[in-house]
Order: sequence, then C-alpha cells, then structure tokens
Amino acid sequence: MDEIIPAILAHSETEFRERLKIAETLSSVVQIDIADGHFVPNSSWYDPAIIQTIKTPARFELHLMVSDPTTYISMSEGMKNIARAIWHIEVPVAHDVLINWCKKLKIESGLAISPGTSVGRIAPFIDNINEVLVLGVKPGFSGQPLLESSLDAAREIHDRWPKTALGFDGGVTSKTMARIRNSGVTRFCAASAIFGSKDPKKAYEKLKNA
Repeated sequence: MDEIIPAILAHSETEFRERLKIAETLSSVVQIDIADGHFVPNSSWYDPAIIQTIKTPARFELHLMVSDPTTYISMSEGMKNIARAIWHIEVPVAHDVLINWCKKLKIESGLAISPGTSVGRIAPFIDNINEVLVLGVKPGFSGQPLLESSLDAAREIHDRWPKTALGFDGGVTSKTMARIRNSGVTRFCAASAIFGSKDPKKAYEKLKNA
C-alpha cells in the first residue's frame, strides 16, 4: 500500500510545532528530517525532550542526515512514538550494531542512499533492515529538482530486493509521482511539495491523486 509521508525539516521549535499540526492531520507517520551541519551543509532543530511532550497521534520516522547516527538514536530512546530510524549508508559506522540496537528498541531500521552511491553498498544489510530510502536529491535541503539517476537506483533496488519496503525522498511532486512509483517505490516523503504550498492539505491531496 502506498504512503505519502509529510517530511518536516524545521529550524526552530515553533516551525516544528506549526508543521506537525498540519502533518498529523494528513498521515499517521511523519518524517522528521534531522541535519547536523556536518554530513550535510544544512542543520535543523531537533530536541527529543521537547518533542515527546507534544501530544500528537502521529508516529515519527527519523531521517538522520548526520555523521553520528548513534548519538541521535541514543538521544531519541525515550520517545515512545518512533516508528523507525533511517540513517545513511555513506556514514562510516557499524551499521549492523545500529540495526540490532533498533531491534532492541522495538523500532524499525532503514538505510538511506544518496545519489551517486552504489546500490551494492546496502547489500550486506538488506536482510536485516525494514526499508531502503532512496534520495532523489542531494541530502540536506528541501525543494531541489529530482535527479533522474535516483529513479535508476530505485528500480535496481526494487528489482534486486522486491520484498524490502522502498521509500523515496526528494524531488517528490505531483508531476514526478508517477515516474517514482513506476520505479517500485511505495513510500513517498514530501516536504516542500506540501509545506511550500499556501494550502498544504490541498497539496497533499494532489500528491495522493497523482
């Protein structure tokens, strides 16, 4: 079943709260984009202690665009409504250790893959993760145009591991949805296509219709 997941990349607590109020009415899962200013040139607001006090029906998917995902997963341990944590295959960490840690925390794990990275790098971990997240743009900033090479990566992943959930993040718009879906993707993460609109709810419906 296809999912369109609103993605929040916020630069302040106020912005996060405002976007979450909208996102929680659209989807049961909301992605929190976490950028550290090191792995990617952008940085975002993320404070688990505050977020866990916010009453919301939504569950969170953490997209860790960070050099040290271990620290951020540790920071997030007390949050009860985390659905999954996704970090990048390009980060030089012990991926197996983090995957097993997520299992102990009873949350799903996923690996994200940036444009230009060989799909083969995720092969050693594919049987132990719940999702692969293909980046349709260079990670870090919303509103970038879709990189066509990412569709090739998505197709390759789907062809090699059709049972693994396949997400796509970046360049997701009503105009690109069909091509992305035809690549085997079932989870679509959208930020600017939703929050860059004057009417986010209408924009979300437009994505669904596409």
